Amino acid sequence: YCIKMKTYRTRAYAKINIGLDVTGKRGDGYHLIDSVMQQIGLSDELIFSVRHDGKTVIRCSDPAVQVDESNLVCKAVRAMSEARPDMIPGLDIEIIKGIPVEAGLAGGSADGAAAINAVNEMFGLGMNRDELKTIGAKLGADIPFCLTGGTVRCEGIGEVLTPLRPLPDCSILIVKPRGGMSTKTVYSELDRMDPDHPDMGGVLAGIEEGSLRKICSSMGNILENVTVTQYPEIEEIKKYMNEHGALGSLMSGSGTS
Repeated sequence: YCIKMKTYRTRAYAKINIGLDVTGKRGDGYHLIDSVMQQIGLSDELIFSVRHDGKTVIRCSDPAVQVDESNLVCKAVRAMSEARPDMIPGLDIEIIKGIPVEAGLAGGSADGAAAINAVNEMFGLGMNRDELKTIGAKLGADIPFCLTGGTVRCEGIGEVLTPLRPLPDCSILIVKPRGGMSTKTVYSELDRMDPDHPDMGGVLAGIEEGSLRKICSSMGNILENVTVTQYPEIEEIKKYMNEHGALGSLMSGSGTS
């Protein structure tokens, strides 16, 4: 293997959903989505250091984060190693969390995307953005977006990305209740329901027109139908926000933010 840099430090940025619909389910169990995602400034910091024993060791500032083989960072390193055999030694990885877990903010996916980029840069693999997104899509639906950033419409299982006009300048307030929801659990529960679908067309039209009011009046998240049953305070927070000057309020991802 060829080491381009012994240490790599980077930020992994969170996302929020401006709209999220589930349009179907594939035969392999993956759900089809139609979502508008926006990268935001809230971030984790990751520090990667080369080790020569072939092992990947992860440490995290948040004890709630599992640092075993189930961690998306570990999965990302393993996937990159499989894509470029004999080119990647071991890594020490430190994750300093700023993004809350089980919040619907793609903290785990952002970290996984950061790991994909780190391995590509540290060992000079020269893989292009499309190759990295293909690897990322196999690990998690939000990873291709996290590799892209900006304001993006995400379709398919998250791998079909259409860049959109940037959101109009605005302030965003995020509230994270205590407790979180497993994304897998939320989607499983949704399969048992027949909820109304959000107005994704209105969200997209508002972005194209640069109308913050139209975007906010159209926002919706189909997964709220599941998560609010477990966390009714989400509905209370939304109501409070809207009564105190917010143009719109919705849950991000599978929640609970």
